[in-house]
Amino acid sequence: MDCGAGGQHLKNYLPDDTVYIPVDYTGKWGGNVRICNFNDGEFCEEYVDCVFLSGILEYIDDYAAFIKNCCKYSNKVVSLSYNTTDLQGDIVTRESKGWNCHISKQCITDEFKKNGFNLIVIDDAEYDGQKIETYFLFEKDGIPSNYYDKSRVPEMGVET
Repeated sequence: MDCGAGGQHLKNYLPDDTVYIPVDYTGKWGGNVRICNFNDGEFCEEYVDCVFLSGILEYIDDYAAFIKNCCKYSNKVVSLSYNTTDLQGDIVTRESKGWNCHISKQCITDEFKKNGFNLIVIDDAEYDGQKIETYFLFEKDGIPSNYYDKSRVPEMGVET
């Protein structure tokens, strides 16, 4: 499930036999997108192996409720990219971009932990030498975690 799918770019990187579920607040992109206004509490109520969130959490009003839904409908993992306040903390600048959600790496990690998901991978992305956003991979409790290298988690300053 690709939440905030927009132009559905993720689909181009998936194997052909992958069931891809694009979800967005508008159908302006066309295709088979499922319409959900996450800020009204709507969510695509379909259980999937992976919920993918890229550039959407910044626009969510109630991040705790949204993360709870992501965890509820993911059977295995949630992949997230987000501009944390650790890297981009100026609220005036954040709000000028239309961002409603202003939380840290630790806050995100804690929220997923409350909903039964463990941090497996975390990494800061750089653009032109500046760290701009953080990538997270969370795994549902009880899933064998021998697939992921957790060695970078401690150096990112997040307690799990």
